[in-house]
Amino acid sequence: GGYSTYHILPRGSEVPESMRGAPDPNLNIEAALARDPVAVIVGMTSNDAAYGFANAEQERNFETVARLAAAAGVLLYVTTTAPRNFAAEARQRQVAVRDWILQRFGARAIDVWDGIALPDGSLDPRFDMGDGVHQNDAGHRLIFQRVLASGLVEEVTE
Repeated sequence: GGYSTYHILPRGSEVPESMRGAPDPNLNIEAALARDPVAVIVGMTSNDAAYGFANAEQERNFETVARLAAAAGVLLYVTTTAPRNFAAEARQRQVAVRDWILQRFGARAIDVWDGIALPDGSLDPRFDMGDGVHQNDAGHRLIFQRVLASGLVEEVTE
């Protein structure tokens, strides 16, 4: 909980003062790649916006992770941002990053927004565990189904 895209960067990456301690060498992209995976799913759904990071920062961090995965020959799937009961400006930033992820990662982007968000970008109460941030079991079931439908399983078993 509380992780941002800065936490998953490789050691030695430049991070804002507010993210002291990031990257996390136990859970960052280097730790994931050290496990010799065929594919990695990155799901950084809303904490960057909660921390007030600019969209360009998030995009740069995703690009760093993508570059390292590609260099290791590892497939990278990225979930979109997820709805969260933010103020309107933060919800708009979430939508913009969601759209960038969908465009940038294409078929390897996993949409965890559509059908989980209300039209205003907040979390649909049907999928809210009660805090306006995290999905309940029904929301996680929907996300799991989207991971299965993403083509990841077929791509890694070819």
